[in-house]
Amino acid sequence: MKNLKVLAFLFASFILLFSCSSEDDQKEEPKEETTNLSIQLIDAPGDFDKVNVEIKDVMLRYHGNSEEISLNPENAGIHDLLKLTGGVSISLADKFKAPVGKILHMRIVMGGNNSIVIDGETFPIQIPSEEEYRLTKIINQEINAGEDYDYILDFDVHESIVKRGDGSYFLKPSITESLKSETGVIKGKVLMPNMVQCGIKAFNIVEDPDDQVEVRTFTNKDGEFQIFGLPEGNYKVTVQPEVGNGYSTVTLHDIDVVKEEVVVLDNISFK
Repeated sequence: MKNLKVLAFLFASFILLFSCSSEDDQKEEPKEETTNLSIQLIDAPGDFDKVNVEIKDVMLRYHGNSEEISLNPENAGIHDLLKLTGGVSISLADKFKAPVGKILHMRIVMGGNNSIVIDGETFPIQIPSEEEYRLTKIINQEINAGEDYDYILDFDVHESIVKRGDGSYFLKPSITESLKSETGVIKGKVLMPNMVQCGIKAFNIVEDPDDQVEVRTFTNKDGEFQIFGLPEGNYKVTVQPEVGNGYSTVTLHDIDVVKEEVVVLDNISFK
């Protein structure tokens, strides 16, 4: 009888251990919290026929982590920035599952295959290193689970291309980043005879010059334009036709920009 009790105890202990082990095996490892992060590249244009730049990667670094996370851009490669007008953009990340936490900086990795076309002639653009150049943008943005974060990268071609004394060209990237949730958009259309391209500028009306915002773009072939990354405030917009077409600049006043909203202007025409 005593032996039977011992066997029964051992059997019960075995069943209990097996049950606990099975429950532990079925427990899933805690999942890392993530949020959706998207990045679009747009252009503030310059006076060139084409500006071809090579985008290799976009990387994030978080507070407390020395390693960077690659976003594996879906449209990595060589792109003509001057095609990014009228609201056209390049998606570098579309709802990338980024870990929650504080992003310290965003790094845009550019390759060495860059060139510009001026009056039909192509010139190479040199970068600070032979193979790639890493432009770091300080972000300091806390991102939380359950929220979408959409960044706009505005590549200012006019400020980024430097002509040297020997006639060669050098790339000194000037890129401004903004969150869609913190900025607004101005959208419009120019009714221009013969589809003359127009340069568009938006300025906010401020007392302190240090708070001045100036964002530029061009109309596309249909006369359409969009200006992204505008902080809230009151703006004026200038529409400048190509020089030599006999038309004067049109200026629009008192345009109120609200974050996360698109201001659609009435069609703009010239007399």
